[in-house]
Amino acid sequence: MGYPASNNKPIMYVHGVIMLALMIFFGRISPAEPLTELGMQVLGIFLGMVYGWIFVGMTVPSLVGLLFLGLSDYSTVDAIYKSAFGHSTFLLLMFVFAICGILDDAGLTKWISLKILTNKLAKGRPWVLTACVMLAAYVCAMFLTASATMVVIWSIIWGIAETCGYKKGDKWPTLAMVGVFLAPCMSCNVFPFKAMPASILGVMEGMYGFEVSYVPFFLWVNVVSLAVCAAYLLICKFAFRVDVEPLRKADIKMTEKLNDYQRAVLIWFTFYVIAMFLPGVLPKEWIVTTILKGLGNTGISALFLCIILFLNFKGGANNENHVMKAVKWNVILAIGAALTISSSFSSSETGIEAWIVHVATPILDGKGLFVLFFLVALLVAIVTQFCNNTGTAVMFAPIACTLVSAASTGGVDETAIKIMMLLVIQVCGIGVVFPSGSGTAAIMHSTKDWIPGNSAYFYGLLLMLLNFAVTVTLGVLLGNILPI
Repeated sequence: MGYPASNNKPIMYVHGVIMLALMIFFGRISPAEPLTELGMQVLGIFLGMVYGWIFVGMTVPSLVGLLFLGLSDYSTVDAIYKSAFGHSTFLLLMFVFAICGILDDAGLTKWISLKILTNKLAKGRPWVLTACVMLAAYVCAMFLTASATMVVIWSIIWGIAETCGYKKGDKWPTLAMVGVFLAPCMSCNVFPFKAMPASILGVMEGMYGFEVSYVPFFLWVNVVSLAVCAAYLLICKFAFRVDVEPLRKADIKMTEKLNDYQRAVLIWFTFYVIAMFLPGVLPKEWIVTTILKGLGNTGISALFLCIILFLNFKGGANNENHVMKAVKWNVILAIGAALTISSSFSSSETGIEAWIVHVATPILDGKGLFVLFFLVALLVAIVTQFCNNTGTAVMFAPIACTLVSAASTGGVDETAIKIMMLLVIQVCGIGVVFPSGSGTAAIMHSTKDWIPGNSAYFYGLLLMLLNFAVTVTLGVLLGNILPI
């Protein structure tokens, strides 16, 4: 009996063996304190997943990594898979992909794309168009999640690219998508009451009783974040050889009118976006606010998906089977795996966080203020590429506070400590070099058709360094000017 031929090249099996070897044997190396044997097991599984993500793909290393994590002393297979695929981000993106599928099927992503292309401000000006798309993502992510914003705006970029004749993997759509990754990551922490800023500022307040003024905080984060986005656009325009002529020469006229079905879907989607925004702007005591906050972003997305499926309008293929085909399962599988392995780093049983602190403290101790700002921000920027952003920030916040306090002359320098906390918050916004850095990073690394090969690692490193450089220079200067 014959065997079916494989699409894999022989080297793929070599990469598979190396991936498994890292997961199985790395954990047998004797740990250096305060790392534990469990910590070595988790690190081995993580290194195997990273190697697999680079050389094998996203789906198989993610599933195998979760399997080995469940077989380790960390947890059980059943608990690990429940954690990965029951995560709120995993569920949210499953619903958001389905919602975007309905928009695309209705032809609304193309209609929105044409609206943007025929806009007087952006028409014939490719980089203004790119800036407008990034700005839309930036504003939306102030109120929505970065991952949901990114998925929705990406679908618009794909519509623009296809309308102008770009193919998957061409430079402009790739750079525009990376820009739409950057913008939400920069704006999702602009309010001090959001999860990560609130955690970090809470650490500072608990240690010293210092409080940050909301308006200066908002101004600082927005100026630095928009400066990072502007620097990225300048690099795209002048450093990369990007063919933007299809955008410049696009002679497109808005002749299509929406039919009844499209208008109904557009109204439905508008109410969906409004429902996602409302909990952040309505008074807390209102019943509507209480209900929407109880649902959360995941519940709101599920509710609106149920509504459109139940209404089942004529003129669109918005039935269950068609909608579920729009879900990019390889992307959300990678997200579930990345978030689960990164959360294992923060477990006290692994000793990974304690080891990072143990190694970092001697390097940072005894330095001058600006050198300390530079080194702490750099170290946090590096660590957050592997670990959960908020977890990394919370881990380093008390260390940073203590070191800045020790380096200050003439007593505790309140301004210096506040600047340090702002730097930690800002550099933790970009965890993208590896898929485990954040849910949005896992999405970007998984979208290999539009961001081809391993180029996501290159763009991730570029964004990390760009954010770090702008934050340390402009951020420190601005922190000394604004009454934070």
